[in-house]
Amino acid sequence: MRFLRSFRWRRFVVLGGLLLLAATPLALRTRFAWDQACRAARARLPELLDADVEIGACELEPLSGGARLKEIRVRPRNAGPGAPPLLEADEASVSVTAVRPGLRTVELGQVRLLRPRLVLDLSRPRPPRDGAPGCGLEPLKRVEVETLEVRDAS
Repeated sequence: MRFLRSFRWRRFVVLGGLLLLAATPLALRTRFAWDQACRAARARLPELLDADVEIGACELEPLSGGARLKEIRVRPRNAGPGAPPLLEADEASVSVTAVRPGLRTVELGQVRLLRPRLVLDLSRPRPPRDGAPGCGLEPLKRVEVETLEVRDAS
C-alpha cells in the first residue's frame, strides 16, 4: 500500500515537471514575456553599446533561442537634437548561440536585418574620451556572428 502511494507521488511529480517543461515555450510566446524582454533590452543595450537605443517592440522565439526586435534606432550618446541615428532598422532577428559572462562575449548564430539604414560621418572623427577607445564600435569586438543576413539596406 505504501509502495503504491510513493509510486503515485513520483508519477505526479514527473508529470507535473513534464507539463511545466511543455508550458514554458508557450509562456515565453505571450505578450507579457515579450514586454518583459523588451524592457530588459531597453535597460541593458544602452550600457553595453554606450549609445542611446530605442526599440519599438520585441518578440521571443523560445524554441530557436532567438528574439525579434522591431523599429530599432541607435544614436551616439552625445548626438545633438535632430541628429540622425547611427543605425536604424525596421526589424532585427537574433538567435543567441552562447553567452560567456566571464569573457563578456556573446556568440550569435544568426542575425537578420530588415531595411537597415546606417549613417556614418567619417569627415569629423571625434577625439577619444579619457580612458575610452577611439572607435565608437569597440563593443562590437565582444560579439561574434556566425551568419549575417541583410535585406533592403540603404
